[in-house]
Amino acid sequence: VGALAGEAHEAFVQIQDHRGPTSLRGTDASYEVRGSGGLVTVEGKQLDVIVERSEGPVTLRLSGGSVRGDTWRGTGKVTAADGTTIDLEGVRGQLSLDLEADCDAVVSGVGALLQGNIRWSRLTVSDSSRLAINAESANVDVSGVGTLDRVDATDSLLTLDLREIEGRPALALRRGSRVSVQLPMPCQLRTMGPGSTLGSQVTVYGCEHRTGNQRWGGGAQGVRGIDGSRPVLLTVTLSEDSTIEVEGVQ
Repeated sequence: VGALAGEAHEAFVQIQDHRGPTSLRGTDASYEVRGSGGLVTVEGKQLDVIVERSEGPVTLRLSGGSVRGDTWRGTGKVTAADGTTIDLEGVRGQLSLDLEADCDAVVSGVGALLQGNIRWSRLTVSDSSRLAINAESANVDVSGVGTLDRVDATDSLLTLDLREIEGRPALALRRGSRVSVQLPMPCQLRTMGPGSTLGSQVTVYGCEHRTGNQRWGGGAQGVRGIDGSRPVLLTVTLSEDSTIEVEGVQ
């Protein structure tokens, strides 16, 4: 039950059902941690890490190598660089991702807020509760997310399937970002900023579109669905060199 600490180099280490805190470091090593009951911390270069069935918080700080995680009941924090590959599923608590320098992350089933800072890397998110992303020179693909707090994108490519979205998502697009969005109908798009009035920057299918403070048709709430549902409202602040395509989907 006590604390466990170790360091490995060019070795394989397996830890099973340790109930106390676990702290691991190393280079060019492989760690497998399963059934942990306490805090798990792993730090190093070119590590291949597996963390499964963790009850406590997980903190990973990696340069290169790979991470595979499944069924984390606590929070997670992953800081990675230099081409680390990340595959996470079933994180029930809040998850923080800080990725740079050609990392590639695939994440699904996050039960709380996923907060991502993605720089010069790729992120794919699916079937998760809530998302907030800051992307710079990144490629981000999102589907099956319930709430989108905010996305700030600079020089990035985003594909956002928001057909299950609730609330009023907001995007800020800068420096040549390109974004494709699907929304559930009925839907509304309000564009702001210097790119909002340029006809070639915004393409809309199946959603009402207004720029700046223009009023909606059909009253203050706009057009409603046949079941009386209010439209999803997406607000986008657009630089003059960024583009967005929005499609309303039944």
